[in-house]
Amino acid sequence: MRVSFHFNVVDPNDYVLRLSRKVLAQHPRMVVHAPVPVLSQLSGHLWAAFPGTFLAHATPEDAETVRARSRIVLIDRWDLLPHDVVVNLELDAPLPPTAVVRVVEIVGSSDEQRSKGRQRWRQYSASGLTPDGHDALNAKG
Repeated sequence: MRVSFHFNVVDPNDYVLRLSRKVLAQHPRMVVHAPVPVLSQLSGHLWAAFPGTFLAHATPEDAETVRARSRIVLIDRWDLLPHDVVVNLELDAPLPPTAVVRVVEIVGSSDEQRSKGRQRWRQYSASGLTPDGHDALNAKG
């Protein structure tokens, strides 16, 4: 499993939007894991992504057949996980299942988010993985 931490993210909805375009250019599907209220906000953001366009996606309420055909799936539980690439917005989630190939951890700039991000980094390291970090404030593109 490859793990990347994207930290100092100011607007997670906008960041996930931009990141999803990059991920989907390389992978057929992706999952965004977050608490239900965050998923609701993100869903609205994806529908209004760009003028005249939207990023189609499925939510936990959608039928399994819809989730299976969707390139972006929003989930709040790991047991709904259908894809290899996971973008995680949940601060206190356990590590994703080992079947996941790539994880992108989104970490904001608040003290709490940074502290939780450091805890998750240590969890991944303790499990034998070597995460890499990307500063969203200094990222290009």
